[in-house]
Order: sequence, then C-alpha cells, then structure tokens
Amino acid sequence: MDDFIVPADITYDDFREALPKIGTIVDSNNVEHEVELRWDIRPYNFDNYKKPGQVTLWSQFFKLPLEVSNTIPSTRLEIKLKVIFE
Repeated sequence: MDDFIVPADITYDDFREALPKIGTIVDSNNVEHEVELRWDIRPYNFDNYKKPGQVTLWSQFFKLPLEVSNTIPSTRLEIKLKVIFE
C-alpha cells in the first residue's frame, strides 16, 4: 500500500475513519484481488504513536475472495501500511 500521510494532531476517531478500507492482494498466479480491510487500532496504541513520526500497521483482518484459497499449510496473510504523522 502507499504511505498513509496524516496530520500529527489527527484525532483517534478521524484517524480510524481515514484508514484505507480496501486493499489489494496478489495471488500465486500474479492476479490482483481487492479485499475489505479492518484495522485493530486501540486508543491506547494510537496515543503512544510518535507524532510527528511514523509507524507501521498490519491488517490481518480480511477475508479472501471466494476464488482465492490459502496455501496448505496456511500462510499468514497481512497487509502492511506505513503511517506518517506530519
């Protein structure tokens, strides 16, 4: 994902609302698929992010499209997002 740039004084609620809701995954056949993302950001963690500064968030909360299956044994699936507080 592209870097996610937000103002350093953004509120927790505004930050959660602004987080990407859709991500792109690439399967083993090099085909792209869009997935809906959910982020587990707790107020305590948000308050401890360095502002200004940056943090990397991981979303493991998405479902694979019906036409895509995980490997056997399962591979950990996650989407990485670099957040920059300016």
